[in-house]
Amino acid sequence: MVEWSAGQLEEVMDDAVALVSDALGLTSEGPEQDVMEMVVRASSVLMEDPKATFADVIEARYPDQTVEEIRGWWGGWA
Repeated sequence: MVEWSAGQLEEVMDDAVALVSDALGLTSEGPEQDVMEMVVRASSVLMEDPKATFADVIEARYPDQTVEEIRGWWGGWA
């Protein structure tokens, strides 16, 4: 069994995001990219603290943003 650090997992998942984005022709900016990158960041936070909340992820990986600001990124989706 391979053991991964949170940093190693994040690096591999970033590569996976790039692979999927390239294959689907997604731009580097946009809601799809934002949510995939947020999942990567959340995964690494959860590896370090399995009980972490969404707010914990924002505090750890998006320190210049608030939870409300992050949620606002997707406010116009229907």
